[in-house]
Amino acid sequence: MPTLSLANLMVTDADPLQQIEAAAAAGFDAVGLCINPPDRLGASLVRDPAQRRSVKARLADLGMRVLDIELFPLLPDFDIASLSPVLEACADLGAEFLLVTGNDTDEQRACDNYGQLCGFAASLGLRPMLEFISYRPLRDIHQAERWLRQVDSAAAGTCVDALHLFRSGGTLDDLRRTPPQHIGYAQLCDAASMLPAQDFSNQELVRESRTNRRLPGEGVFPLAQFLEVLPPGVPISVEAPCERYAQLSVPERASLAMKTTRTVLGDPGPA
Repeated sequence: MPTLSLANLMVTDADPLQQIEAAAAAGFDAVGLCINPPDRLGASLVRDPAQRRSVKARLADLGMRVLDIELFPLLPDFDIASLSPVLEACADLGAEFLLVTGNDTDEQRACDNYGQLCGFAASLGLRPMLEFISYRPLRDIHQAERWLRQVDSAAAGTCVDALHLFRSGGTLDDLRRTPPQHIGYAQLCDAASMLPAQDFSNQELVRESRTNRRLPGEGVFPLAQFLEVLPPGVPISVEAPCERYAQLSVPERASLAMKTTRTVLGDPGPA
């Protein structure tokens, strides 16, 4: 079974220690933390080395790791120097990937900034992954591939979110044609329909993405086929925030996410 990680968007009301403990109890192998920008709940990990040591110790105690850290938007005023403390904190936490979004309509400038980020991150052992999002300037898998070809960095790659793949009009064949080395990890969720992004307002797309997805197996996405097309060994981050379950506790949401994901994977889990 692939590495399974609990995405921060599933439990945005949890601090890093709460998220790690809930993920471990549910049977996840890893977590995705959110420590950027500075207003996020986990951003204190950037400023407080003692807190990072506590988090690292708890990860070690529970046999967990940090799969990815978010969020790093490529904005017109992107400044790599200002990100230095954040990136160093990511490396200190042992993260593998950084989650990067393309929020700049000037593609050349965005690629230049992404190239800078890849170079700095690679020196710290980090890989910045582009996530195409159906309501952002970087919106589909074809654009992401174009950016990766232009930047041409061994540290570069994509995070393929099932929601944004299908909403942006992407197909399993598009995913199959993506060079395996370009796919760092995938985000798993489900949805109520296969309709393309143009059938929704921007507000509806944002709401669905951030708070109203479906848990794996509770919607209509061809998730079994999606998982089959991914390169072998690609880690899976479960990112399926769902309003229906928002009233559940952090551990309950983590447990339910694992249960539904195991069903999609055909793995019954511990007896």
